[in-house]
Amino acid sequence: MKPESKRLAALLAAVTWVSAGFLDCAMARPTDAAPAAAAKHVDAQDASRLPTAPIRSTEQLDRYLANADASSPLALLSPASRKRFIQSLRFNANGVTTFTYNDIEAELSASQACRLLTLFGIQHTLASMRKIRIETQEDEKAMQSCAATRLQPPTANRPQH
Repeated sequence: MKPESKRLAALLAAVTWVSAGFLDCAMARPTDAAPAAAAKHVDAQDASRLPTAPIRSTEQLDRYLANADASSPLALLSPASRKRFIQSLRFNANGVTTFTYNDIEAELSASQACRLLTLFGIQHTLASMRKIRIETQEDEKAMQSCAATRLQPPTANRPQH
């Protein structure tokens, strides 16, 4: 099976399990269906995005939270939802591997969610959030741009015209 087909199959599997609201970011599958080895695997696309994310570890999250103000995308969530989201985050050496997004779907629009997820380099998971609000053109653009980051082939493999 071609790598693109494998990625698409993984994305379709994630869509099937979206209602669980618990996703393994590395494989775009629900964590209860992913084997332990898969949770540690981050494909080349995700690995190339994660180093540019401001928050890639628990330590970086703690530093970010110590300095975060009302302009932080995390401030868009209610205090209880923010606490649950932060507690759900799991990291490995490459960044976020797992998080819950029920509160994100319930409280944020697509553009707000994209800003929040970009902090962690996991904006591609927005495509799995079927209950996310899309109210404006900005939300539509966020869905297209954030979700597209998961499906685009690496630039090194693109044919040059």
